[in-house]
Parts: sequence; C-alpha cells; structure tokens
Amino acid sequence: MKLDTQAETSELDLEGLKKQLITLIKIAPKYTLKLRNLEYALNTVNINVGNYQRILKRFQQETEDDLEFFVRFLNRECHTFPTQIQADLNYLKPASNLLDQAISSIRGLVEIEQAKLDQIKADILRTNEDNERKRDQSL
Repeated sequence: MKLDTQAETSELDLEGLKKQLITLIKIAPKYTLKLRNLEYALNTVNINVGNYQRILKRFQQETEDDLEFFVRFLNRECHTFPTQIQADLNYLKPASNLLDQAISSIRGLVEIEQAKLDQIKADILRTNEDNERKRDQSL
C-alpha cells in the first residue's frame, strides 16, 4: 500500500515538473529572440549615431556653421537611446542565463524522478510476480 502512494505522489511531482519544463522551453526561445532584437536595435542606433556624427561634421565644415541645434541633439538625444538599450540588456541578460539554468535543473529533476518512479514500478511488479508465484505454488 505504501508503494502505491509513493508511486502516485512521484507521478504527480513528475507531471508538475514536466509541465514547468514545457512552459520554460516555450518561453526561452521567445526571450532569447527579444534579447537578440534589443542587441540588433543597439547596433543599429550606434551605427546611425556614428553616421549622424560624420555627416554633421561634414556639414559644419561645408557651411562654416557650428549647427548648434544639431550638435545639441547629438550630445543629448543620440546618446540616450544606446545607453538605455544597454541598460535594458544588462538587466535582462542574466535572466536568460537563469532561464537556461532552470530548464537544465528541471530536466535533471525529471530524470531523477523518472528513475525513482521506474524503480518503484519495478519493485511493485517484482512483488506482484513473487506473490503470484507463491499463490501458484500454494494451489
């Protein structure tokens, strides 16, 4: 009787772990894609800021004007976005590693629980076979 209860509990735990694993496996690629998109956006913004600087410098030389408004835009606004995106990446990347670790941990737990469950079932089967053999011998 005790073996059956353990088997049922292990099956419930195993199912819960499997559900968590399935959920995390669905989330991980989406999260990774969003991080990659942020990195792509950061790269694009940095390239555009560099292009803006280069063209602004050329215009300043050609017009012999400091183009103060455009310089202010470059110094204030153009550096805000890359800084914010980098801050977001610094905040979000560790969560990606934690997600990978959680998936690995749950996979390990599922394997352990499955092995325990298999052992319990094998023990029950062996006990039932022994009982049947004893019953057959007594007949």
